[in-house]
Amino acid sequence: MSEVGRIAFDAYEAVVAASSDFAPRLGQRQMAKLVASVMARGTLDRAEPEPDRAIAVIDAGTGVGKSLGACVPAIAAALERKARVLISTATVNLQEQLI
Repeated sequence: MSEVGRIAFDAYEAVVAASSDFAPRLGQRQMAKLVASVMARGTLDRAEPEPDRAIAVIDAGTGVGKSLGACVPAIAAALERKARVLISTATVNLQEQLI
């Protein structure tokens, strides 16, 4: 994993470690690692005619922890790369929970 990927994944690990009553979830950890890796791979330079794209499609059931597993590493990678990240949700209710 690249340096940006490690920084993004370490951010997830730090959030988990800082929450004393948090129950770690294997699926959430695997998702966070995948998101960190994917966010570190894509090319963000707009001047490049054919940017490298990095995409992950993740499907998980209720209670896996998709919001934390995806948002923390995505935001950490974006901050490290001085980029933006767009997080889209299927419902307004989930959007309000994330805000």
